[in-house]
Amino acid sequence: MYSGIHHDSALVTRQQKGKWMSGRSRLPGGNPRKASQRHAHRAAQAPTVVVPAPTWRPGDRVRWKDYTGQYLREAIDGQAELLIGTRTYRVAAGELRSA
Repeated sequence: MYSGIHHDSALVTRQQKGKWMSGRSRLPGGNPRKASQRHAHRAAQAPTVVVPAPTWRPGDRVRWKDYTGQYLREAIDGQAELLIGTRTYRVAAGELRSA
């Protein structure tokens, strides 16, 4: 008896169907690794530093692009409302800088 699956009159192994068996690790194309690659360990990921966004209070002076305005409130989806002159703008909070 064969160790594959019969599909559309072609013998398709389990590895070709995407169901990997335990055993030696292989390259993404299915080829075996070189001897020098078999015992290599992957490098650890560098830690990512998350810089917290500044918290704005209503009335704070902020800069957006080349405009200076007044922070009004936090809006949905990471946006903020600010007053520039007589107009209210809704912009991405990450684009604001302190004035």
